[in-house]
Amino acid sequence: MTELLLTLLQFGVPNSRRRYYLLAKLAPLTFGTRVEKEGKVWRCIPGRGMPWVDPRMGARTEGVETPVDSVREYLDAGDGWADGVYVHAVSDKILGKWGRLFDIVLPSAQRMCCFTHYIFQ
Repeated sequence: MTELLLTLLQFGVPNSRRRYYLLAKLAPLTFGTRVEKEGKVWRCIPGRGMPWVDPRMGARTEGVETPVDSVREYLDAGDGWADGVYVHAVSDKILGKWGRLFDIVLPSAQRMCCFTHYIFQ
């Protein structure tokens, strides 16, 4: 069994939300990489990189940071307008109920917390 706590920033995607993964195999199968400590939660894929360090915390990160794309790289082509209406507009009803929870970023941002097409569909 291997536990991982990863963020897509480690792979160059501008999403900073951490995700927990639990990987397991039934005996006699084992993972290709030897796990050093049972019960350790890995912050990188064992044998495939360095643990991720948040550069905002003031820690030394030389040689650890991965280049991250801007949000612009994941946006649809065009300006989003069709027939005088913004295609991805969020309804006033949803804004009223959930707007305070939205993660609002610019296309040039390299960090965001949520990435969905339309979570309420």
